[in-house]
Amino acid sequence: MVGYYNRGNQFALLPIQTMTDMTVKINFPILSKIQDDDEQLLRAYKKLLTVPLFLLYPLLTGMAVLGEPFILLLIGEKWLPCVLIMQILCIGYMFSPLTYINLNLLYVKGRSDLVLKLELMKKPIAFLILFGTIPFGLIPMVLGVAVYDFIAFAFNCYYTGKFLHYGIGRQLREIFPIWINCAIMAAVIYAVVYFLDSPVLKLVVGIPVGMFTYWLYARFTHDVNLQEVVGIIRSKLLRK
Repeated sequence: MVGYYNRGNQFALLPIQTMTDMTVKINFPILSKIQDDDEQLLRAYKKLLTVPLFLLYPLLTGMAVLGEPFILLLIGEKWLPCVLIMQILCIGYMFSPLTYINLNLLYVKGRSDLVLKLELMKKPIAFLILFGTIPFGLIPMVLGVAVYDFIAFAFNCYYTGKFLHYGIGRQLREIFPIWINCAIMAAVIYAVVYFLDSPVLKLVVGIPVGMFTYWLYARFTHDVNLQEVVGIIRSKLLRK
């Protein structure tokens, strides 16, 4: 059972850690230069928060919806029990990038002491959730991990709200449209691949359908994050 958890956790964490590490490493020097200008820092922070999530969330959603064919083709039928674990964590871990980005703001502000304070406050909660869910089995424990991920995000938002007046409520409102888009994308993928038997066919059909649905909704709603991504791509191409 531990092996199934490790596999599911590994697949769910990989895109999150990659995106978060890239975002923090690239933006930390930029944010540090404007750490004393709260208005400019807030504008940059909003972009740092939403644009990476605009790219990451549909990937996690797609992995959750197409988890079974993904696991079957990648590591085989014997690992199918890790599908549900991966699906839960793909959704539950959506708060992980927000948690790290909020912590990064404290480093930008030179307040690493508050990072330590937050970690000391969160650890007892993590242990309580872990030991409280272990007796009920693996899936409740995985759900507990997902719940803790949101709690950690809520804790880390406290100082973001204090320094920039950009707390948990405002952050959730910023990313809510992305969640709506992901939910629509998930429903469309599920409906399209439901009657397909072949895992290969499910991925070959489901992935492009999901990408197109996500792009179409973002285009239809004039999502500013799509405009930002297109602008970044164009600037990269023009440099070449």
